[in-house]
This record gives sequence, structure tokens and C-alpha cells, in this order.
Amino acid sequence: MEPIDVRSMMNAAATATAAASTTGLPRQERRKRLSPAALAVVNQKVRDAYSRVVVVGAVRIADFVLLSAVGIAIYLAYVMPIDGFVWSYVWAVLGVAAAAVVSFQAAEIYDVQVFRGPLRQMTRVASSWAFVFLLFIGASFFAKLGGTVSRVWLSAFFFVGLAALFVERMALRALVRRWAREGRLDRRTIIVGADDKSVSKISTEMKELAGRAKEGKLQPHEYQGGTASLSNMGMFGIKQFEAVINPPQGMIMAIGAGEKRPYVVDDALAIATVMSATGSFDHRAIDGADGAQLMQAFKQIVENPLGLVA
Repeated sequence: MEPIDVRSMMNAAATATAAASTTGLPRQERRKRLSPAALAVVNQKVRDAYSRVVVVGAVRIADFVLLSAVGIAIYLAYVMPIDGFVWSYVWAVLGVAAAAVVSFQAAEIYDVQVFRGPLRQMTRVASSWAFVFLLFIGASFFAKLGGTVSRVWLSAFFFVGLAALFVERMALRALVRRWAREGRLDRRTIIVGADDKSVSKISTEMKELAGRAKEGKLQPHEYQGGTASLSNMGMFGIKQFEAVINPPQGMIMAIGAGEKRPYVVDDALAIATVMSATGSFDHRAIDGADGAQLMQAFKQIVENPLGLVA
């Protein structure tokens, strides 16, 4: 972790614009040959990421198909051999399945974060499924269909359907947790060629990508790949934290909040606005010494913004 003096950064920022127009220092690059381990990391195939909207939509369809299949299968196995085929049962099953999906949506079950929590997910599924059946029973009573609907079929539909939903949700939880570990549910925008772009250009691209991300219009090449990430939780008042590397990237930097702390300024103790930056590095691709030099250079540049235009 490197503490960064934001006050000195802000003091120097006033002259950064003028220096940018008058300074024409050449860029200096230091390229190193990658080790075999680093090459193996770089050459790892980047798996396609899944859109959360598409995942949630697929779960809705799966719920409807699953509940419809359970209800119709029970009807075909128990009711039809006795009373013959009646379309009203099929329409009732489809209506219950559709009402269940709407009830799940109202209970906020269709959320990727909810998919990861088994207790909260199962509780909401059970309560919503029971609510739908209460509505169906009430509708049957007022429509005077109570004598024509098989109670055995209705009870079996409820309990078998609930069990099927539980099994589906457990499988979905395992699948979503695996996708999350693999980074396939993320939509982190990628700035390509950031080392050759100015700060203003990067800022402009970030705003454009953020706007398209909110609208759900990002293209795959705009959120897949990358070599390093920034995670800024300082905007939420988090003082310091350690971020987890997004495979197959080589590093991630966690940016904390700027706050007033005791700090040595000109060999005297003073109060300065300081923030914390924590770097996490994959040592298969980045040597620890190189990572330390990067953090040191980052600290120096942020405290002296003129370095950004050099």
C-alpha cells in the first residue's frame, strides 16, 4: 500500500494544463522480455462473458418451461387416464407457470446476486410459489371449478413443482458461482492502448464507455480482455481495501478514499489529504520488484501531476 498526498497533487495540478501545451518531452519506454510463465498467462484464452440480462432472461424461460412440464406431466400421468384429455388443465398449468414467473419477478428473485444466496433465494421461491397457488385456489373457488379440478393433481403440482424449483436453483447457484469465479459475469470496460493515450483521451473514452454500459450497448471487445484493472471504492468512503485480480489480467489497483491524516510535510508533522492505493499482482506475469516500482512510480506521478504530461 502506498499513501498518496492528494494535497500536493492538487497544488501541482493548477500548472499541469499550461505545461501540457509547452512541454514536448519524448516518451520513454522500457520493454522487457516476458518469462515463460508470463507468456503462458498472456496466451490464456479469454472466455466470453455472459450478459446478466441474458442470464436472467434465460432463467425466466427455464422457470416457465420447468413448471409447465411438471404440471402437464402430472396431468398426463394421473388425470388424463381417468377423465380423458381436457384442455382446461393445460391452460391452467400455463397460467400458473406464467403467474409464478411474474410473482418471482415481483419478489426480486431474478437477480444475479440473489442467485448466489441459497437461503434468501429458496425462501422467496417458496413464498412466491405458495402465493400463486393460493390465488389459483381462490380463482377456482369463485369460478365454481372446485369440483372439476383434481385435488391430487393440484397437491402434486404444488409439491413436485416446488421441489423442481429448489433443484433448479441449487444447480443455478453452482453455475453462477463458477461463472463469477471465472469472471464471466463481469462487464468491466476496457481502455485499449492506454499507454499511448493522453489523460484527457482516456477520460473521454471512460465517459463514453460508462454511458454505453448503462444503456447496455457495449460491444464484446469493449469489456473483454485487458491487462490491468482499477477498482475505485474510495467514492463510497472506503479507506483501504485489496481487490482481486480479474483473470487473465496481470494486476489490479484498488483506490481508496482521500481523507485528512497526519502526514510529514517538509520534515514537519502536518494534516494532509491522503489516499491509499493497493496493488495486487499475478507473480506469474509480473515480478514483485516490478510491481513495487510501478506503485512507487504511481505515487510519484499522482503527487506530481506534471509527470503525466512529460
